[in-house]
Amino acid sequence: MQPNNNQKKIKHSINEDQFQRMFDGMNIGATLCELITDEQGSPKDYRFIKINPAFEKQSGVSVSSSIGKTVKEVFPDIEQSWIDKLGYVVINNEPIEFINYNHNTDKSYNVNAFSFSDGKFAMLFEDITQRKKAEKKLIKSEQQYKQLFNSMTEMIVVIELIYNKYNQPIDWYIRQINKPFAIFLGKPQEELLNSFAKVEKTGESITFENYGAEFDKTYQVGAWKMTKNTVGVSFTDITDIKQAEKVSIESHRLSAIGEMASSIAHDFNNSLQLMMGNLEIIKLQKNLSVTVREHINNIGVLIKDVASRTKSIQNFGDKNNYNTEFESLDLNQVTAESIKQSRPLWKDEMEKIGLKININTDYGEIPNIFFNKGALSSIIYNLIKNSVEAMPEGGEIAIKTGIKTEGIFLTCMDNGIGMNQQTKLKIFQPFYTTKGYKTGRGLGMSGVYSVIKEAGGSVKVKSTSVGKGTTIEVVLPANQLEKIKIIEEAASIKNSLRVLYVEDEAIIALSSKKIIEALGHKCDIELSGEKALISLDKKKYDVIITDIGMPGMNGWQLAAAVKNKFGDAIKIIIASGWNINEKELKRHKIKYCLAKPYTKEEIKKVFSKM
Repeated sequence: MQPNNNQKKIKHSINEDQFQRMFDGMNIGATLCELITDEQGSPKDYRFIKINPAFEKQSGVSVSSSIGKTVKEVFPDIEQSWIDKLGYVVINNEPIEFINYNHNTDKSYNVNAFSFSDGKFAMLFEDITQRKKAEKKLIKSEQQYKQLFNSMTEMIVVIELIYNKYNQPIDWYIRQINKPFAIFLGKPQEELLNSFAKVEKTGESITFENYGAEFDKTYQVGAWKMTKNTVGVSFTDITDIKQAEKVSIESHRLSAIGEMASSIAHDFNNSLQLMMGNLEIIKLQKNLSVTVREHINNIGVLIKDVASRTKSIQNFGDKNNYNTEFESLDLNQVTAESIKQSRPLWKDEMEKIGLKININTDYGEIPNIFFNKGALSSIIYNLIKNSVEAMPEGGEIAIKTGIKTEGIFLTCMDNGIGMNQQTKLKIFQPFYTTKGYKTGRGLGMSGVYSVIKEAGGSVKVKSTSVGKGTTIEVVLPANQLEKIKIIEEAASIKNSLRVLYVEDEAIIALSSKKIIEALGHKCDIELSGEKALISLDKKKYDVIITDIGMPGMNGWQLAAAVKNKFGDAIKIIIASGWNINEKELKRHKIKYCLAKPYTKEEIKKVFSKM
């Protein structure tokens, strides 16, 4: 089936949402803009796409009245040289940094501009007014110097350079530091020495970035000459800015991955529906043995489990379509099933190469939890997978469940290679992996983190030690415990329904027809929306079940046409392999949805709600 245009696009959620919160929450001004060029490709203007509250406060412009407008419309006095400078960033894909003085506000800003894709670029405006004033006043007045020196939030140190007889810098003395300062030298001392010596000799101020691995922070270092042999140095924490740049890059990557994942998952769901449909038809046979029926049911469970994992792929990077199909679950039972399903990882594959991994369990007495089964299975599977990959020579995995003040917990402990501090800090970041491309993609643990956080829980590295192993703990909050009683809808339907099933895949339509008829209803099928409308004119139906992605008239268009002609006389059910959320259903005024792959019982349950 061909997905319609509405379903081809999937929002890049998790990272886009993080980027938006970071963008709006930064205490420095930030804008996202699009360059406008003339016919010769020269910079002509640029348009505001995003403006954060800090920039609105700095510039005095209104976000609501400026978004979508060009800079010349918002700032009529803007000089062409400013536009040319930003055009250079986009055209050459090179970031630039410069200082801008605003005559209207008497403030100075350090401007960082860097390019996005498709002609877009971002600007970050750091208010350096106090620093610029401090640079002037430090020389003029010792009293003012001390007051400003200690009141600034930036870390500042005054150093005296020491030269050898060949006039080469060999060391420095720290003459004075302000209160926020902490010694933090990520660059080699020789490089810093040469930089500060250049400032002292030429009198020219410099600015550069300095990464401190010990604290995992990036600083912008500024240096200016004060007196002979002395240099003032400031350290401004720009970790958030650098992180914003990384998030924006990951956002574009997730957008492409998300769109591809949505399309693939849709095709998987259609294939799974073929399997499930045929399985349901086999189950209709009366002479099946207990053993055969048990195997059939096991296959059905596996199909639903694969479907849940497929839905997790659709949910990847798409917060708006977060899976809300929660149910009452026994965490111990789901854990046991996940251990069984992951057996090829920790047992079969390891034994092939002569190694052994044992999984020991300690299940506590815990109440059921209210959660999505596929998501929970995926969490446990990834925890086991992560532990297995941390034990290349074999070892022990211990899984424990129980209850604590915060809620239900599950811990997964291994005696593998453990983690250093840097890995521990980054283990839940998307695309971070220490295993190489062939073994890991850096998505397993980030997926665990995002699902647990979305449910209001927590996941953390409880303990780790290089060479001794790691323990990861997952906690589901108390308000997610089974305080909600699930009331099942009445499953019996008094009257037989007349159903029209619309689906461009004939084999899916035929298997669904047999399942619906096995429930005691009458069912006809049509392979297109246009033919379905003709049938509705010829014959009376109670229910129409329609796929979305069909050539010609898609499912949404068919539903609109049916509602326009028959009102609520015909109930409409959407059956799709796409990830359809409640907001999308309400927008099209649809109440009922069947997510592929669906079972006979799920059809029965939807019918019972009508």
